[in-house]
Amino acid sequence: MPRTISVFLLPLLLALACSVEPRERPIPTDSSTWRTDPEFQKAVDALPSADKKLLQGWMMRYSFEAGSGKAIPARTVGEAVEEQRTYMAERSEKKAAGEPKAEPPKTEPEAAEPEAVEPAP
Repeated sequence: MPRTISVFLLPLLLALACSVEPRERPIPTDSSTWRTDPEFQKAVDALPSADKKLLQGWMMRYSFEAGSGKAIPARTVGEAVEEQRTYMAERSEKKAAGEPKAEPPKTEPEAAEPEAVEPAP
Protein backbone atom coordinates (compact mmCIF):
# COMPACT_ATOMS: atom_id res chain seq x y z
CA MET A 1 0.00 0.00 0.00
CA PRO A 2 2.70 2.61 0.86
CA ARG A 3 4.39 1.87 -2.44
CA THR A 4 1.17 2.55 -4.35
CA ILE A 5 0.73 5.88 -2.60
CA SER A 6 4.31 6.91 -3.33
CA VAL A 7 3.95 5.97 -7.01
CA PHE A 8 1.06 8.40 -7.35
CA LEU A 9 2.26 10.98 -4.88
CA LEU A 10 5.80 11.39 -6.19
CA PRO A 11 4.83 12.64 -9.69
CA LEU A 12 2.32 15.01 -8.14
CA LEU A 13 4.92 16.46 -5.80
CA LEU A 14 7.41 16.81 -8.66
CA ALA A 15 4.85 18.61 -10.78
CA LEU A 16 4.06 21.00 -7.95
CA ALA A 17 7.73 21.63 -7.25
CA CYS A 18 8.42 22.41 -10.91
CA SER A 19 5.50 24.76 -11.31
CA VAL A 20 6.32 28.41 -10.81
CA GLU A 21 4.10 30.89 -9.03
CA PRO A 22 2.81 33.30 -11.73
CA ARG A 23 4.34 36.33 -10.03
CA GLU A 24 7.76 34.60 -9.98
CA ARG A 25 7.76 33.88 -13.72
CA PRO A 26 10.44 35.89 -15.56
CA ILE A 27 9.21 38.20 -18.30
CA PRO A 28 10.92 37.51 -21.63
CA THR A 29 13.29 40.35 -22.50
CA ASP A 30 12.28 40.04 -26.16
CA SER A 31 8.91 41.78 -26.38
CA SER A 32 8.07 39.97 -29.63
CA THR A 33 7.68 36.72 -27.63
CA TRP A 34 5.29 38.11 -25.03
CA ARG A 35 2.24 36.88 -26.94
CA THR A 36 3.77 33.61 -28.17
CA ASP A 37 5.54 32.25 -25.07
CA PRO A 38 3.08 29.69 -23.64
CA GLU A 39 4.63 29.62 -20.16
CA PHE A 40 4.52 33.41 -19.90
CA GLN A 41 0.93 33.45 -21.14
CA LYS A 42 -0.06 30.89 -18.50
CA ALA A 43 1.46 33.12 -15.83
CA VAL A 44 -0.40 36.18 -17.16
CA ASP A 45 -3.69 34.28 -17.32
CA ALA A 46 -3.27 33.13 -13.70
CA LEU A 47 -3.01 36.72 -12.39
CA PRO A 48 -5.93 38.57 -10.81
CA SER A 49 -7.46 41.10 -13.22
CA ALA A 50 -6.01 44.14 -11.39
CA ASP A 51 -2.50 42.68 -11.65
CA LYS A 52 -3.07 41.82 -15.33
CA LYS A 53 -3.92 45.46 -16.06
CA LEU A 54 -0.82 46.65 -14.23
CA LEU A 55 1.36 44.13 -16.08
CA GLN A 56 -0.14 45.20 -19.40
CA GLY A 57 0.65 48.83 -18.57
CA TRP A 58 4.25 47.89 -17.71
CA MET A 59 4.55 45.89 -20.95
CA MET A 60 3.18 48.80 -22.98
CA ARG A 61 5.61 51.27 -21.42
CA TYR A 62 8.61 49.05 -22.02
CA SER A 63 7.57 47.97 -25.52
CA PHE A 64 7.56 51.66 -26.51
CA GLU A 65 11.01 52.08 -25.00
CA ALA A 66 12.24 48.93 -26.75
CA GLY A 67 11.05 50.42 -30.03
CA SER A 68 13.35 53.38 -29.42
CA GLY A 69 16.34 51.11 -28.86
CA LYS A 70 16.30 50.72 -25.08
CA ALA A 71 16.66 47.23 -23.62
CA ILE A 72 13.82 45.69 -21.65
CA PRO A 73 15.02 45.04 -18.09
CA ALA A 74 14.98 41.51 -16.67
CA ARG A 75 12.00 41.38 -14.32
CA THR A 76 9.63 38.84 -12.89
CA VAL A 77 5.90 39.30 -13.36
CA GLY A 78 5.57 40.32 -9.70
CA GLU A 79 8.38 42.87 -9.95
CA ALA A 80 6.81 44.39 -13.06
CA VAL A 81 3.39 44.61 -11.39
CA GLU A 82 4.86 46.36 -8.34
CA GLU A 83 6.97 48.67 -10.51
CA GLN A 84 3.90 49.68 -12.51
CA ARG A 85 1.87 50.19 -9.32
CA THR A 86 4.59 52.55 -8.02
CA TYR A 87 4.80 54.32 -11.39
CA MET A 88 1.03 54.88 -11.46
CA ALA A 89 0.99 56.20 -7.87
CA GLU A 90 3.83 58.63 -8.59
CA ARG A 91 2.14 59.74 -11.78
CA SER A 92 -1.12 60.40 -9.91
CA GLU A 93 0.72 62.43 -7.27
CA LYS A 94 2.48 64.52 -9.92
CA LYS A 95 -0.78 65.09 -11.76
CA ALA A 96 -2.53 66.15 -8.56
CA ALA A 97 0.32 68.50 -7.64
CA GLY A 98 0.43 70.02 -11.12
CA GLU A 99 -3.25 70.87 -11.39
CA PRO A 100 -4.00 74.57 -10.99
CA LYS A 101 -5.95 75.50 -7.92
CA ALA A 102 -9.44 76.84 -8.32
CA GLU A 103 -9.54 80.62 -8.61
CA PRO A 104 -11.41 82.47 -5.86
CA PRO A 105 -14.72 83.97 -6.93
CA LYS A 106 -14.51 87.51 -8.24
CA THR A 107 -16.16 90.13 -6.08
CA GLU A 108 -16.55 92.85 -8.69
CA PRO A 109 -18.30 92.29 -11.96
CA GLU A 110 -15.94 92.78 -14.83
CA ALA A 111 -16.94 95.43 -17.30
CA ALA A 112 -17.32 94.15 -20.81
CA GLU A 113 -15.00 95.72 -23.33
CA PRO A 114 -16.85 97.90 -25.83
CA GLU A 115 -16.91 96.58 -29.35
CA ALA A 116 -14.91 98.51 -31.87
CA VAL A 117 -17.11 100.49 -34.24
CA GLU A 118 -15.85 101.03 -37.73
CA PRO A 119 -16.30 104.53 -39.12
CA ALA A 120 -18.82 104.95 -41.92
CA PRO A 121 -17.34 105.65 -45.35
